[in-house]
Amino acid sequence: MSQYVKVQCEVLDDVRPSLFRELIQHLDGGVYDLNENLKQVKAYGGITGDVDCVLTKKGEPLSIGFKFTPVRAQDGTVKRKLEIRGDFWMTGLTEEKFANTIRQQYQVMHLTRVVHQNQVTQKPVVRQDGKIVFRVAA
Repeated sequence: MSQYVKVQCEVLDDVRPSLFRELIQHLDGGVYDLNENLKQVKAYGGITGDVDCVLTKKGEPLSIGFKFTPVRAQDGTVKRKLEIRGDFWMTGLTEEKFANTIRQQYQVMHLTRVVHQNQVTQKPVVRQDGKIVFRVAA
C-alpha cells in the first residue's frame, strides 16, 4: 500500500554525503545513484516532500529521497543526521529492510575507511549468520 514515510536513521548521526553516495552506488550491483538536482519526492496521491537528493534506479527517479539535517552537537560541531523520506510503494524496496541496509553498510564503509587509513586491517568478512567481522592486526 502507498504511504509517505519519514524514517530517521538514528545510528547515522554524522553522515558524510560523499561516503553516502558511494554506498548508494554500490547497492545491488550498482543500479542505484543519487540525483542531487531533484529536491522533491512525490508519493502516490500527490503528496510531496522536500529532500536534498532523490534515489534513482538505472537513472530513473524513485519516490524515495534523503534529507541531511544539520544538528549542532554539545561540543559545538555540526553533524548531519540522515532522514529517508518518500513512498516505498512499487519501488521493489521495503522501508525497514532498506533503512537497515543503509545503516549497516554505511557503518561498514565508514569503519573500513577509518581503519584502512591507519593501515591495521583487512577487508571485512560477512559470516553465514549475517554478522560482519573485522580482523584487525597491528
